[in-house]
Formats: sequence, structure tokens, C-alpha cells
Amino acid sequence: MWVKEKWHSRFNRPADPKDVGFGDTSEQIAAFKSPSIQILLDYNRAVVERSKTYFLTLSETDLERELNEPRFQPLPTVGVRLISIMDDAMLHAGQAAYVRGLRQGKGWQKY
Repeated sequence: MWVKEKWHSRFNRPADPKDVGFGDTSEQIAAFKSPSIQILLDYNRAVVERSKTYFLTLSETDLERELNEPRFQPLPTVGVRLISIMDDAMLHAGQAAYVRGLRQGKGWQKY
């Protein structure tokens, strides 16, 4: 989706599917310029819809398949990996909400 639907270009990132942002230097992170809020929202919606469609195709056997990730013992299954990805996404959402609260003040606590 990132490459095929050209989302990388809207984020001003390379088309390389292996460039996932892990291992970036502080300088690379500081140089990143976020796209517009609308692009972020559109990308979020597209990812959610693609994910829901994908999840509906998975059988119990698919979810139980072990992944070739030997640094983890026992080997994780597809189901375990999907949960870890969703957990990571929720952590990032919480971080964004925290930063928003820092920028906007106490919000609901004012009442």
C-alpha cells in the first residue's frame, strides 16, 4: 500500500518498502516534515480499511502459523504479531494524545 498506492510520495519518503523508519538517526528524524493533517487522516483511514479487509481473510490456521523470527523464542505466530502491531499503534496514539494535552493545556480538567 505504501509503495503501490504511492503513499510514500505524499509523505516525501522513498518508495523503498524496507525503509520503515527503524534505525533512523536523530538528524533524519529532525529533518522529517510531517505532511498535512488531511494526508495523515486519509492515510489512517486507508490503513484501517485495508487492515479490516485483510483481517477478514484470515483463518484460525493463518493466525496460528509461526513466523520465521528466530530472535524470539518461542517463535511468534501471525496472531501474536498482529496483536503486537496493534499494541504498538495504540501506544503511539496515546503518545500523540499526551503531546496534544501538553500543547492544549488541561482541557477537560478546567471544568
